[in-house]
Amino acid sequence: MKAPLPLLAVAVLAVGCRPDFGTRSSRITEPRILAVQATPAEARPGEVVTYRALVALADGAPALSWSTCATSKPATENNVVGASCLGKDVRAFGGRGPETSGEVPADACTLFGPDTPAPRPGEPPFRPHDPDVTGGYYLPVRVDLPGSDPAVALERIRCNLVGASPEVARDFRERYVPNRAPHLLEVTAQVNGAPVALDALPADATITWRARWSGPEDAEPSAETYVVYDVASQSLVERRESLRVSWYATSGDFEADRTGRSEDETESFSENAWTAPATPGPVQLWVVLRDARGGVDFLALHGTVAAR
Repeated sequence: MKAPLPLLAVAVLAVGCRPDFGTRSSRITEPRILAVQATPAEARPGEVVTYRALVALADGAPALSWSTCATSKPATENNVVGASCLGKDVRAFGGRGPETSGEVPADACTLFGPDTPAPRPGEPPFRPHDPDVTGGYYLPVRVDLPGSDPAVALERIRCNLVGASPEVARDFRERYVPNRAPHLLEVTAQVNGAPVALDALPADATITWRARWSGPEDAEPSAETYVVYDVASQSLVERRESLRVSWYATSGDFEADRTGRSEDETESFSENAWTAPATPGPVQLWVVLRDARGGVDFLALHGTVAAR
C-alpha cells in the first residue's frame, strides 16, 4: 500500500531546479543529487555530522561542494528553504567530494529553530520558527554538483522544547530519543510472483520491485517510536514514524515516483511496479528510504534488460 507522507520528511529538496513538465522525477537522464544521508540523523549544535551524497550518473567521486545556509528564511517566503540560500548567503562546510564532515553551527537553533536572537534596536522581537509535525527543526545543507542545479538536504537539529511547562519539558528530555536513520536492507525484483535476477530483467515486462527495511522484529527498526509535544493538549504524545521510498531509473517507467508506509502500517516493505524498456541494455536504478524525522538510507542498483 502506498501512503502520502508529510512534506518535511523529505531529506533532499531540489530547490532551484528548472521546471520540466515532460519528465517525471523518477526518470534520470543527467547527473543529479538524489539524496544526502546524515550520520547521526539528528544532532545538536556543535556536534560533528558526516554527510554522504547519492549522486546519479556521476563517475568516480564527484567534486561536490558543501555549505550551510547562513540566514533563516523570511516569513514572507513559502519555500522550505530561503531564496538567499541559493545565492551567496551560505557558509562553507567540510571538504569537497561525495562525503564530508563538520560541526553543526552553534547558532543553528537560533537561525532555524525555536531560539530567538535579541531584537535589533527599534525593531519588534523575532518570531520563533515552528517545528514540523514531528516536532523537528532542520538545518539546510546545500550541496553543489558542477553543471547541475544545487540541492538542499535538511539535517534534523535537536533544539530545546519551548512552550511547555517545566514538568512536561523535563519529561520530554527523559523520554525523547534522537532519530536514527532507517536501514534499507535489500531491493528485489519479481515478475508474476517469481524472482528475477538483476542481470536478466525481461524487456517490456511489468516488474514488481520490493524495497525491504528493518522491521519491528529487528534490534533497530526503521520506523521508530518517538514523543512529540502536542500544543493543543499541552502534553507529550507518542507517535511512530512513517516511511517513504523514492524510486529512480535511467529507463523504463515506474507506476509511482514514491511509495511508502504510514505511521499506522507495520509492514517493513514497499512495492512499486516498473515497466521495463522494450530495448535490451543496461539500466541503473536508485532507491531512497526516508523516515518522517528526516533520516535517510539508499541503495544503487545496476541491472540489465534482456530480450524476452
